Amino acid sequence: MAAVELAVKLPRRHWLADAVRRHPTVAAGLLILLAMGAVAGLAPWLGTSDPLTVSPIRRLRFPAAAYWFGTDAYGRDVYSRTLYGARVSLQVGLGVAVLSTALGLAIGLVTGFSRLADGVLMRVMDGLMAVPPVLLAIALMALTRGSVQNVIIAITIPNVPQVARLVRGAVVPALENVALWHERDISHSAVERVIAPDTTIALDFALARLAGLIERLVVYPDRMRANLESLGGVVHSGEVLLALTRAGLAREEAYRIVQRNAMVTWDKLGTPEGRDFRANLLADPEAAGRVPAAVIDAAMDPGMHLKELDAIFLRVFGEPGPAPGAS
Repeated sequence: MAAVELAVKLPRRHWLADAVRRHPTVAAGLLILLAMGAVAGLAPWLGTSDPLTVSPIRRLRFPAAAYWFGTDAYGRDVYSRTLYGARVSLQVGLGVAVLSTALGLAIGLVTGFSRLADGVLMRVMDGLMAVPPVLLAIALMALTRGSVQNVIIAITIPNVPQVARLVRGAVVPALENVALWHERDISHSAVERVIAPDTTIALDFALARLAGLIERLVVYPDRMRANLESLGGVVHSGEVLLALTRAGLAREEAYRIVQRNAMVTWDKLGTPEGRDFRANLLADPEAAGRVPAAVIDAAMDPGMHLKELDAIFLRVFGEPGPAPGAS
C-alpha cells in the first residue's frame, strides 16, 4: 500500500506581529516615541512661524487659526515652540540614554576583566556617586557654556557610575565562573541563573523605593505657607506681571513696575519700615492708578495654583484631591 504524505502548511507569523501581541504596551510606547521623533524632525515644515520671533503686539493671544496653541508673553507662537522644543527634548533624552549606557557598559566591562583598571576606575565612580547627581550636574553646567551638548554631558556623567556598577556586578561573577564551564549542572550554573534576573530587577527596586518614598512623604502645609509669606509676596511677581499685561500695560512697562516694587520689598524685608509686595504695588501710582486692587489680589492668590488640583488627582489617582487646608 503506497504511503500517502500529507503536507500541512502552517501559517507563518511575522516576528513583529508576535512582538506587538506579546508586548502591547511596549509597542504603544515605541509608536509614541516614533511619532514624537517624526514631529520633531518635520518641525520646520509643520511649524506655522519662527519659534524665536518676538512680537509684542501679538502677545498672550488665545488659540486661533493663526496660532493653534496661542502665543506666550513675548508674542512667540507656542505651537511652533512646542514642535521645536520636542527636538531638543528628544536630543537630550536619547543622547543621555545612549551615552550613559555606552560609557557605563564600557567601564563596567573593563573593570570586570582588569583588576588594575577596577581599582582605579571604580574609585573614580565612587567619587562621582558621592556627589548628589543634581549638584554635580549644576556644577558641570556652571563650568561650561550653556548648550545642548553640555547639558547632555552634565546629565550623562552622574548616570555613568550607576550603569558601570551594574555591569561590573554581572561581569565579575560570570568571569570567575569560567573555570567551572566544563562542569555544568544545577549548582555550577547558579551564577548565570542569578545574574539574569538580578540585572533586570533594578527597575523594580527603584520603583518600589520611589513608591515607598511617596507613601511616607511628610508634608507640612502650615510651614510651607509660612515660608511663602515670609518672602513678602515677591514669589507672586510672575503672576502680577502677567496680570498687568492683561490689563493693557506694555510688557516692558509692566516688568519695570514689578521689578521696582519687588526690589523695594526685598531690600526692606524684615525692617520696621518695610512693606509687603502688595502694599508697595498699591502705593505705586503707575500700578494703582491703572490696575484695580482686585486684579492684583487675584494674581497674588495662592489658590490659583491649586485650581486644577482635583482634575490632576482624578486623572492620576481616580479620586478628588485633598480638601483645601487639609494637611
